[in-house]
Amino acid sequence: MWSRPCLFKRLSAVLVLIGLLIGPVSLAYADGTSSTITIPKTPLELIEELNKTRENYGVLIEPSSGATLSYVSRTVGSPNTTSSLCSDLTESACPRTDGAAITANLMLGKCESDADIGCIEYIEVSLAGGELKVLTYVESVVNNLPAIPQNSELNTPRGDFPSLWISPSGELYLIKFRTGFSFTVKVGKDEKTKMSGTSMNATTTAELSVSRIQIVSGTYTLPWIRTMPMPADPTRNNIAWNTGSCGSRNFSTLTSCYQTIPFEPQTRIKATVRLPKSVSGWMHGRINNPTISSSQTTNGQMRYQIEGDISPTYIAGGMVPSTAPPELLSQQLRNLPIGFTQSREPGGAISHFNALEQYIGNSALTTQNLWVVQSSSSMNPSYIGAAGAENCMQQISGFVGIVSTNAAAYDSQPPVWDSANGVLTYNVASPHLDENGAEAVGNYSLAIPPLVAQCLYGDSALPASVPIEVVYSDVATPLTQTTTITRDENWVRFTASGFHFSSPVIKVKLGIASNPKSMTPSASVRTNTKLKTKSLSSLAILAKLKVVKGAKLTGNVDKTSKSICSITKSNILSRKKKGLCQIVLSSTKGKTVVRKVVLITFN
Repeated sequence: MWSRPCLFKRLSAVLVLIGLLIGPVSLAYADGTSSTITIPKTPLELIEELNKTRENYGVLIEPSSGATLSYVSRTVGSPNTTSSLCSDLTESACPRTDGAAITANLMLGKCESDADIGCIEYIEVSLAGGELKVLTYVESVVNNLPAIPQNSELNTPRGDFPSLWISPSGELYLIKFRTGFSFTVKVGKDEKTKMSGTSMNATTTAELSVSRIQIVSGTYTLPWIRTMPMPADPTRNNIAWNTGSCGSRNFSTLTSCYQTIPFEPQTRIKATVRLPKSVSGWMHGRINNPTISSSQTTNGQMRYQIEGDISPTYIAGGMVPSTAPPELLSQQLRNLPIGFTQSREPGGAISHFNALEQYIGNSALTTQNLWVVQSSSSMNPSYIGAAGAENCMQQISGFVGIVSTNAAAYDSQPPVWDSANGVLTYNVASPHLDENGAEAVGNYSLAIPPLVAQCLYGDSALPASVPIEVVYSDVATPLTQTTTITRDENWVRFTASGFHFSSPVIKVKLGIASNPKSMTPSASVRTNTKLKTKSLSSLAILAKLKVVKGAKLTGNVDKTSKSICSITKSNILSRKKKGLCQIVLSSTKGKTVVRKVVLITFN
């Protein structure tokens, strides 16, 4: 991804203050009435108040809005790189010269047809524990910039813009659903195939956030995205963008500002979205009590239903004096000009928080209710599972887990797996107190698919409960909670809450089965069928499970699927009702056992 110029970052901070100082504002409701409201101060405003004299440095650990406009850019040249905008991802619009780096930042809008690779199908919201209500799509909040066409060659979705949705009671919500694709172009001969041509190695990410908003009337400017000369070298360009003139996290038209306001308490949100099958790995974010399900779409992509409560999240921030050690200012503040505020993403900011904690104090700057999930930049880790099953997670498509916490900073990478002891380890960091001086209460949620749990534990029959330890460096005895495992056919979930900060290590002690099976689970087959029966031999062919002469082919239905399907004595898989059937196929000859996990969706 390309960063904006320093000058542009300073301009954005100024625009935030200008937008927030406009007032009072008129709030337009769905029924046509209007009112004036008071919006809580943003974390940046709170930092600016602390730094009125501009004699120190501001520090803020807070989720950024990211590049919330769709664009495709191409960067060439080394070491003096320069960037340009492309109208789409075709080779004619974005030339694939050797060494070029092509980035597609695509905001996904409402689904328009079954052919859409990535989009939003439904958004549902529940208030105060009530029933989930389906929201109605209103509009894209940006109408002065062109959309990016879907590209079937590269399997990238249509790039739209954040979208406005309304509840039956008139509440307005802004959905930001971003996918990022980075392609590195290599022209020449492939060493494996010995064929000449152009290859494009891609990395993909995704982020979904929901905000409650109000529309305020006024005089504003339109969002824009363009190439701008770099301050250090005006002969080179970088990509710059702005969402309007009413704040860096808000969007504006010429007469309206889409302004973020606090969620109602106890809001629960469910999003049904499509994503390209290339987006996979771990997710992390701000969502309490998450539940996730997944399935394939008719065009071979992935559909996810992500549901959870808003997360009261601690925001860390404060002042670092200009008299701090120069090496700390250089390493942690990256030579920020004095008087300015530096923002860091929470994911991966633990060392940053620990280095500056002595200056920013042990109290949170504020608490924000958030609903955000995003994928890790890394793919599935090469975990070694029980009984030495290596890389079994590499064979699982789609997302393989989600980690959520309300801590100010956390690991952006997947949990670390200790295969010898069966422990998943995760690090968080946050101020010990909230903004009111009360002890901050931490929460942590982990959800993984059954195949991942089976890969790590060594058996599909997981224990009914597991201990979760919260380990502190300054306390000899860790805090241990025994939590009941909750599971369905799609996900296994673990949750811990009630612990304190500042930098605990969270350990989910999954353990290892007493007699781990020698297996490498694989989601080798995932198919839909209208047939009521399937022979195990036909499944073995689909799964590419080699059944050598004299071997015995057997199948076992996972206990999560026993209400969906069964296997007869004549080795026929039989459908009981619609749903996902999970079977372990085994080819046994003597002491040699080869197993494959097969997923069948009965329609």
